[in-house]
Amino acid sequence: MKLWHVFVLWALAACASIDDEQQALHPETRQSGGERTNLQDAYDVLHYELELAVDPVLERIDGSISIRFKALAALDTVELDLDPRFDLGAALHQARDIKAERDEDKVRLALGRSLKKGEVTTVTLAYGGVPYVAENPPWDGGFVWARTDSGAPWIATAVQGRGCDLWWPCKDYYGDKPDQGIDLIVTVPEPLVVAMNGVLVETIAGEGTTTYHWRSPSPHTGYAVALNVGPFAVIKDRFQSRDGTSLPIEFYALPENAENAQLLIESDAKPHLQFFEDLVGPYPWREEKVGFVETPHLGMEHQTINAYGQGYEPNVYGFDWLLHHELSHEWFGNAMTHARPEDIWLHEGYALYMQPLYTKETRGVSAFHQHMEETYQLIENQDPVVVPGAPHIDAAISNSDVYYKGAWTLHTLRWLVGDDVFWRATKRLVYGTAEPWNGFGPWPIYRSTGDFIAILSEEAGRDLSGIVGAYLYRAELPSLVVERGEGRLKLSWQNTGSYEFDLPVPVARNGELVIVSMDGGEGRLALEPGAKVVIDPEDQILRQR
Repeated sequence: MKLWHVFVLWALAACASIDDEQQALHPETRQSGGERTNLQDAYDVLHYELELAVDPVLERIDGSISIRFKALAALDTVELDLDPRFDLGAALHQARDIKAERDEDKVRLALGRSLKKGEVTTVTLAYGGVPYVAENPPWDGGFVWARTDSGAPWIATAVQGRGCDLWWPCKDYYGDKPDQGIDLIVTVPEPLVVAMNGVLVETIAGEGTTTYHWRSPSPHTGYAVALNVGPFAVIKDRFQSRDGTSLPIEFYALPENAENAQLLIESDAKPHLQFFEDLVGPYPWREEKVGFVETPHLGMEHQTINAYGQGYEPNVYGFDWLLHHELSHEWFGNAMTHARPEDIWLHEGYALYMQPLYTKETRGVSAFHQHMEETYQLIENQDPVVVPGAPHIDAAISNSDVYYKGAWTLHTLRWLVGDDVFWRATKRLVYGTAEPWNGFGPWPIYRSTGDFIAILSEEAGRDLSGIVGAYLYRAELPSLVVERGEGRLKLSWQNTGSYEFDLPVPVARNGELVIVSMDGGEGRLALEPGAKVVIDPEDQILRQR
């Protein structure tokens, strides 16, 4: 009998009741990607195997986690993160019982002996309880226990801001993805279906239950692992990639929306995949699936099983913005992952900017500029896009400028360096190579804002740190002062702090486009009497207006 089966029987016998008001989250559990302890620094996660039984009546989960890891230093204790509301069961190391101790949001497993540096081993821990219920998913995350219109259980997790320890024992640090992937084995009452990351290995029928075994060989950020349970219809299709690979598409939809899901695959999923592959490069998880699941919350970028709760409605530009946005995170977030919380704009700025670019491809230049104008109007300029030293994701996303200002920064830089340079740099950022169709990897790839600056500068052949720094590390936008005198136009950049901001300025002079150099932050343009002048006529430059 599996370890977690023993624990499930014990837990169900206890028949724990559900409180009307759930216990407040522990401060450390509330935040994802916080500081690591010395014990957590001492090991590298290689593989997770999570086994769960989900009880929609009691709204609880019971199971076990097995973690294969490599010692990075001599150690005799493994430390995991886990919400204190869960009870701990038996713990094993090499078929021997070991001691599991709770220290608030930490669980420490005493291995019974000291491991040598480089040694690989596995520990297993049983646990169970009533998980924290999300207040406002996906923004304030946790478990979602919902019901479909027909009354069937409809369950989802969304924990980006709070991390994997909200519902399973893990190393809640995005910088230690399991190099060899994850196995997810979940038992639910019939006739419910489980949709998760990776590829479905097998289903096992029990007495009134079904067990679903999902496996992904790819590294995952903890928050990108998702549990989805419902009476799903599975719509399957395929996408023909430009290199000839046929990629499986799977959409887990509520039965009443199966036709809508099939239409969405044709109208959006396939064109979006084509768009991303053309501009960025190969869909990263080619041996697994392009996956979507209908959820009772809006959405989230769960690797190979993106949560979708938009209601199958296109935006004013004729495409499903949510499907597009979450799919983009397969490249910007799941493949290329921020190195620190402060670098989250690399996920969100890119993902947002891809949408106006898609508008340009499908609706033309005028719609593109309209989309960019809407984006500009949402910039707040209250805090820097990059908050150095932000201890967790919620602190890094202090406002929405990681999306909108991040997108506009990319827009200006693309104009400055040109499409070829910009997309070469983007490919290197995501894949580690500018020629990903010739091969890429291995995963994971972590990137910082400094990496972005270095790669783009190298591709452009000039130092862009001053321009990028003034946009991302300051709350206030640069402002362009325009002075027109007799026979000349004087331009000067202000509000750039200590950064060397020499961004050139496009000017239309009597209908002719001229790029004014701004050495030292100042530039001049000769004018004939009565000349008509338009500054930045095509809205390429991010600045205070």
